[in-house]
Amino acid sequence: MGTKGLYQNAGIKLLPHKAVVFTFLLLAGNGVAFAAALPAEPMTLENFLSIIYDMILPAVVILGFFLIALSGYTIMTSQGNPEKTKAGKENLTSAIFGLIFVLLSVVILRIIIGSFIQSPGF
Repeated sequence: MGTKGLYQNAGIKLLPHKAVVFTFLLLAGNGVAFAAALPAEPMTLENFLSIIYDMILPAVVILGFFLIALSGYTIMTSQGNPEKTKAGKENLTSAIFGLIFVLLSVVILRIIIGSFIQSPGF
């Protein structure tokens, strides 16, 4: 059973060149949401950017939370060493501000773009 048969059995209609993209997105995680984002027509720049956006935003948020946890671990294991404690606090502050920056930029861009484009779900 080839890739084409696998996706047809799952009830997903894909063109042959999209099977590789779908498989990559499925392996990247949250494949069900990405499957709905793939159109039946040929890939356009808009569709490509939408798929990339759907992959990068969760990755950046996960990275932000990982950096927050790593900074907390650095602070906890500093054993009173002022240099390690200071470095951990600086990294924690940077991770929190970076995460806030990313989330607020997404909200602001959705508001601005949503005011120009009246499309549902944006």
